[in-house]
Amino acid sequence: MNTYRAVPVPESPGPNQTGSLRCSMHSIAIQTDCFDRSYWFYTEVVGLAKVREPFPFKTRTLAWLDAGVALIELYSTKHGADAAMPLGPANGIDHVAFVVERLDEVIAVLEVHGIAIAKGPLVPPSGDPRQPEILFVEAPEGTEVQFREPERP
Repeated sequence: MNTYRAVPVPESPGPNQTGSLRCSMHSIAIQTDCFDRSYWFYTEVVGLAKVREPFPFKTRTLAWLDAGVALIELYSTKHGADAAMPLGPANGIDHVAFVVERLDEVIAVLEVHGIAIAKGPLVPPSGDPRQPEILFVEAPEGTEVQFREPERP
């Protein structure tokens, strides 16, 4: 199965524009030392589609999951290696966020699967009247996962 798909790439800068690249998100890589539990969480609880079932890749197990506008590249730590982040806990991904229609439906699914809400539901005090309600859970590998309703009109 091909893990690459057509993702719209924004138009390149014109002749009078300079500076930044124009690109679109392809994937987010999440490393886990509890691959099976994390795979279950992202496919069965979060409901991400399986683009490619788990497969061996060098010294890891890897799977591709469809998160809508980007892919999740879920992979195990190298077999026999420690999962500690080489740059320390202050670096890397802070959280992964998923847009859902209604948080009450998310809460019901989390309850069915015995997954505790770490924070929320709450509306962050951003000062933006469109700020949606959000909540957080912790994925099995420790990634903070945010579920958020669409922005308010």
